[in-house]
Amino acid sequence: MFLSKYLRILESSSKLFNSKALPNILNKQANFSSKHLLFANYCQHSFHERLRQGHYTNELQELIQKNGSDSLEVANYLESTSFDLNKKGDYDDALEMALIAKNIYKDKKMSASEFVLLDLISEIYLKTQNQEQAINTLEELIDLKETLHGVENPLNSSLYYRTGSLYFHQAKFEDALKYYQKAYDLIKQSSQDEAQKAIYLNYFIALSAYNLSKFEDAKKAAMNALDYYNEKDDQKAIYRCSHLLGLICEEMDDLDGGALYFKKALLAAEEAYRPDSYELALINYLVGKSEYRLDRTDAAIKYTTKSLQIYQNLKNESPLDVADALYNLSLMHYKKQETEEALKHLNEALDLYFAHKNKDDIKIAVALETKGMLLESLERDPEAIGAFDQALQICDAHKERSPKIAKIYYNIARIYSELFAEKLDDAQDYAHKALDIASADKNSKFYEEAKALVDVLDHEVHHKQTIDRDDDHVCDDHCKHHHH
Repeated sequence: MFLSKYLRILESSSKLFNSKALPNILNKQANFSSKHLLFANYCQHSFHERLRQGHYTNELQELIQKNGSDSLEVANYLESTSFDLNKKGDYDDALEMALIAKNIYKDKKMSASEFVLLDLISEIYLKTQNQEQAINTLEELIDLKETLHGVENPLNSSLYYRTGSLYFHQAKFEDALKYYQKAYDLIKQSSQDEAQKAIYLNYFIALSAYNLSKFEDAKKAAMNALDYYNEKDDQKAIYRCSHLLGLICEEMDDLDGGALYFKKALLAAEEAYRPDSYELALINYLVGKSEYRLDRTDAAIKYTTKSLQIYQNLKNESPLDVADALYNLSLMHYKKQETEEALKHLNEALDLYFAHKNKDDIKIAVALETKGMLLESLERDPEAIGAFDQALQICDAHKERSPKIAKIYYNIARIYSELFAEKLDDAQDYAHKALDIASADKNSKFYEEAKALVDVLDHEVHHKQTIDRDDDHVCDDHCKHHHH
C-alpha cells in the first residue's frame, strides 16, 4: 500500500528464463534487432544526406573521400566527435554518429571499440529519457561481452547492475531481480574486498523481490543489507533497510516484527534527517499505523498526529499524504469511541481527496463507507445511507473487480440487512455482487463469508416475499367479504 510513497524517498538507485519463456525472449530480441537495423539504416541515410548538404566538417568529408565512408578512419572520427557532442548536449548528432561508428566497428569485428560505443549510446538514450532503447542497448552489450568473455567475467557485474536498475525504474521487477542477482553472484565470487561491495546489492534485490511478493527472499536480502549498514553506522541506509523490512513483515502478517523495524527506522531517521523532513513524516505515519494494528491506539494517535503535523508544515506539502494521515486518525478516534472527533478528521480527509482529484477512487469509497458507519453510530441514519450510497456508486462505476470493492459491497450489505429493514433487497443485491467478485478465489475465507451472507439474505428476502404474498391474500379476502 505504501510502496509508491516509499520509492519517492529512495536515492538513485518477466520472469526468470525458463523453457516456456525463452521463445518469447528470442522473439523480442529478434524484433529489437530488426528495429535497431532499421534505425541504423535511417541514420546511415541521414548521415549521407547531411554530408551532401555540407552539414559536417570538411575534415570528415575529406576522410570519406580519401578512405571510404566505412573506413576505420571515418569510424574513429565519428566516435571522437560523438563523445564531444554528447558532452555539449547535442544528443541527436551524437547518437547518429555513434550508431554509424558502432556499425563500422561491428562489420570489421572490432568488439572492443563496439563495447565503448554501445556504452555511449545507452548513456545518450538515458539522457534523452528513452529508457527502453537504453535497456536494449545494454542488453546488446551484455550479449556481446558474454559471447566474447564468458558469463562469469567479473567485469560484467556493473553492466548487470545498470540494466537491473533501468528495469527496476520501469517497474519490470522480474527482469530487475534477474540482473541484480547476476551482478551480486559475480561480485561475491571476487576477492574479499570486492565481495564486500556486493552487500549494497542486497537492498535492491530485496526491493525487487518485495515488489514480486517474494517476501521470504526479500526479507533475507534486506536483513543482510541491514547487518552490513549497522556495522558501518550508516543511518540513512539503516533507515531505508529497516523501513523496507517493516513493510515486508507486515505483508507476512508479522505485525510485531513490522512495528519493531518501523521503530528502528524512526530512530535512524531522527539521526539522519531534519525534524521537518518528509522521511520523518512518513516513518511516523507507518509507526502509527503499525501501533493501531497492534491495538495500541493511544500510541498510534501520538505517532500519526506527529506525522500529520510534519506533512502540513512541509514546503512542498502533499495534500494526499495529509488526507491519508487524517483518515487514519479518524479510524483511531473511532476505535476509542470518540466519534465526533473521528468524523471531523474523516470529513477533512474526504475534502482533500475530492479537492485534489485523488485517482484512487476506491480509497474514497472506503472512506465514504467509514463515514456511513460513523454517522450511523451517531443515529444520523439518512446521512449514513447517503454516504453508503456514494460509496456504492463509486464501486458500481469501477471497471476493476477488486477485492476491496467486494469488501465494500459485503460490509454495506451487512449493515443494510441488520439496521435498515427497508434496505433488505439492496442488501441482497450487494451481497451477491460481493460473492461474484469473491468467487475468483473460492478457497478464500472471504468467499465463505460472502456465500454465508448471501444464503442468509436470500432466505430472509424469500421469507419476506412469502409474508407479503400472504398479507396480499388476506387483504384480497377482506375486500371480497366487504364487497359482498
